[in-house]
Amino acid sequence: MDTNAFYSTASGLCFTLLGFCVDAGKGVIQTTFEKFSDNASSNMPVGTTLAMIEQGMKVFSAIHARLHEAMARTLGVLHRINRMYLTDDEVRDETGELMVRRSDFEGPLDVIPVSDPEIFSDIQRFAQMQVVAQRAQMNPLYDQRKVELMILKQTRIPEAEDLLVPAPAAEPMNAVNENLALTFGRPVAAFPDQDHLAHIQVLLDYMTSPVLGQLPVIAPTYLPAALNHLKEHVALWYVSAVYNDVSGVMGQELGDVMKFRDEKTRVELDKTLASASSDTVKLAQQRFNALPAIIQRAQQVLQSMGPSMPPDPAAQADLAKAQMQQQSAREKIQARAQEVQQTLAADAQRDAQKTQTDLKRDQLKQQQEDRRTMLIQQQLTVREANQQENENARQEAELTTRERMNTADNVTALTIAEAETLADNKAAVETGTGINPNP
Repeated sequence: MDTNAFYSTASGLCFTLLGFCVDAGKGVIQTTFEKFSDNASSNMPVGTTLAMIEQGMKVFSAIHARLHEAMARTLGVLHRINRMYLTDDEVRDETGELMVRRSDFEGPLDVIPVSDPEIFSDIQRFAQMQVVAQRAQMNPLYDQRKVELMILKQTRIPEAEDLLVPAPAAEPMNAVNENLALTFGRPVAAFPDQDHLAHIQVLLDYMTSPVLGQLPVIAPTYLPAALNHLKEHVALWYVSAVYNDVSGVMGQELGDVMKFRDEKTRVELDKTLASASSDTVKLAQQRFNALPAIIQRAQQVLQSMGPSMPPDPAAQADLAKAQMQQQSAREKIQARAQEVQQTLAADAQRDAQKTQTDLKRDQLKQQQEDRRTMLIQQQLTVREANQQENENARQEAELTTRERMNTADNVTALTIAEAETLADNKAAVETGTGINPNP
C-alpha cells in the first residue's frame, strides 16, 4: 500500500473524527442563547425570557467556577514550589532590597482567590446592589450609610468612603444636651453609669411640654427618637437597680461574684437575681406608673401630625418606584403563572389524548381477541361436529359390519343345519328305520 495514500486516508479520518467530537461537544454545552434571537419577540412572556437567560448563563457560571478552582490550585502549586526551591537571593526589587523570603511560604497557604464563583458578570453585581438598595429604602433595619458605601464600591468609585459624611457616634452627655441632640436628629445613647431616673425625668418634662417636645415643628423629629431613648434609659435603670440590689445583698460587686465558676455559687446567684428582679419590678411600677399614658399621648401626637406633614418628594418618588417594581414583579408572577397553567393544560390535553388513544387501542385489541376467540370456538365446534360425524359413521359402519357378520353367521348356521338335516335324513333312509344312528 502506498504510504502517502495511507497517511492521506488517516488524516481524512482524523479530521472527520475531530469534526464529530466538535459537534458532539456543541450538543453538550448548547444553551438557549444560540436560539434566543430566533425565538425572541415582543409577545414572549417575561417568565419565558428570564428562564431562557438563566438557562443560558449556566455554561458561563460553570466555566467561571472552574477558573476559580484552577486559580486556587495554581496558587497552591506556586506556594509549594516557592517553599521547596525559593532562595533569598532570587526575589529583590530594583534597589536590591529583598522582597520575598523562603520563610514567607512556610506553613499553610493563606492566599486564596477573592472572586465569587457564582458571580461572573457586573450585571449580576448590579442586580444584587439594586435589590439591597430597594430593601434598604423600605426597611429601617438597614444601615443607609453602609448601603450607600456598598453601591459606590460596586460602581468602582475611587475613595468612595471619603465622599460620605462620617458616621456620627453617640457620646455620653447630660440630659439637657440629649434633648437638644434629639431635637436636631442627632444620635444619642444611654450609658450604664448615668443617673437614669434623672435623665428620664428631664426627658419626660421636655416630651410632655406643649411648647417644646410636642411643638409641631419639633415633635416629628424629636418624639420618635425620644421614645426610643426613653426605652434605653428604662432598661438600663432596671439592670442597674437589680445590679445594686444583688451587690448589696451579697456584700460584693456582682461582677466579682460572676467570676466564680462553681455550680453552687451560680445557683445562689440565680436565686438572688430572681428575688432582686421581683423587687425591682415592683419598684418600677411605682416610679414609672405614668409612663404608659405619656407614651400613648406622644404616639397620638405623632399620628395626628402625620397627615398634615408635607410629603417628601424623594420619598414619594421612591414609593412610586417601589410600587412600579412591585407591579412589574406581580406581572411577571402572573405571566409565569399563566405560562404554567398553559403548560399544565397542554399536558392535561396531551394526557387525555393519550388516554383516549390507549383506550381505543385497548378496545381494538379486545375486539381482535374476541374475534380470535370466536374463530377458535367456531373451529372447535366444526372440529367437534366432524369428530361426531366420523364417530357416527364409524358406529354405523361397525353396526353394518356386525349385521353383515350376523347375517353371514346365520346363513352359515342355516346351511350347516340344513346339511345336517339332509345327512340325518339320508342316514335314516339308508337304515330303513327312519332314525339317524348318529344323533
